[in-house]
Amino acid sequence: MPRMTRALGSLTGSVKLRGKRRSPSSTGSSRCEAASSAFKGLPGGITEVEIDVIADENEARITRASGHFLGGDIGVTARMPLKGGQLGIAEASVTAGSSSSRHRKA
Repeated sequence: MPRMTRALGSLTGSVKLRGKRRSPSSTGSSRCEAASSAFKGLPGGITEVEIDVIADENEARITRASGHFLGGDIGVTARMPLKGGQLGIAEASVTAGSSSSRHRKA
């Protein structure tokens, strides 16, 4: 499993708490923008990373993640159930393609 060894960028977010003190509910979102990141175990770094995450008491979702890796574009969406403070089984969709194919003229 690759492990992040370096990252340069920013992380912003917000959390809203509602309900009673003994049983609060929460919702939140975060956005990560990284100019570059390096992972031990991968042949190259990932650049121009953007990740949007939304979560509530039932589920965490990556609504959009994109970046560049080894000359191509990558994209990810994912969801993971949250039940009683426990993490469920995550589902993800990953796409990859050549950067040059996006800029070809017909």
